[in-house]
Amino acid sequence: MHAEAYRQFNQYQENRSARLSNVSTQIPTIFWVVVLIGSIITIILLALFDIDVVAHFCLAGLTSGFLGLVIFLVAAMDNPFRGSVSVSSAPFEDVYQSIMLPEDSILRAMSILLSETQKYGHANIEGEEVLNGKKVPILLFGKTRMNGFLNVVDDTTENSGLVATLFVKSDNDFIRVTTNVRKDDGSRAVGTLLDKKSPALKNILEGKPYYGDAPILNKTYVTGYEPIKNNRSETVGIFFVGFLKPESDK
Repeated sequence: MHAEAYRQFNQYQENRSARLSNVSTQIPTIFWVVVLIGSIITIILLALFDIDVVAHFCLAGLTSGFLGLVIFLVAAMDNPFRGSVSVSSAPFEDVYQSIMLPEDSILRAMSILLSETQKYGHANIEGEEVLNGKKVPILLFGKTRMNGFLNVVDDTTENSGLVATLFVKSDNDFIRVTTNVRKDDGSRAVGTLLDKKSPALKNILEGKPYYGDAPILNKTYVTGYEPIKNNRSETVGIFFVGFLKPESDK
């Protein structure tokens, strides 16, 4: 958790520095040089035309007016990320809302779930019990049974707005022993298995986290999965947080 906090703070500092740098960024000097030299060349060419005086003045006036507008536009856009004439922030806001914000919310919810469970102690599996009519291993944190224990997942949801689950490992399957992910009938999906087609399964079996889209009970979620490891670094379950992916993003 400390490492993740430092990583996010460092990322914040880098993003802030980049933003401040972009705000003070100006059009390169070479651009001004090319515009000015081009203007001088155009004026010289106009002076070489041997035409009627009135037509010459009209041509020179129109060309000069156009050059003036170009130079004015360049000057107005000299700082492209600030001022009344600048690049809109809307594209950056869209990127934040569609990419950065979901990632931030997933990481924050995962930190909350980790904190909620770790205050009970180390993870372990001891024995088996019947849960929702199925025989499953008992997942413990310290001496507290997680099977059917709703506090950790519901507190995570209350503090983050995302759904949460704890899985226990049973051979190569992972079973939901406490969750607030709902089935179609509105009941909690306790006792259901992690989808074999889930892209998270391969990572978890290798002891690695997974963050990204994943199918859950025939719906697509934006998810975060972290392996639950005992004090011998063996994977005994999975931490999960996520939210239902909006239809427009699928």
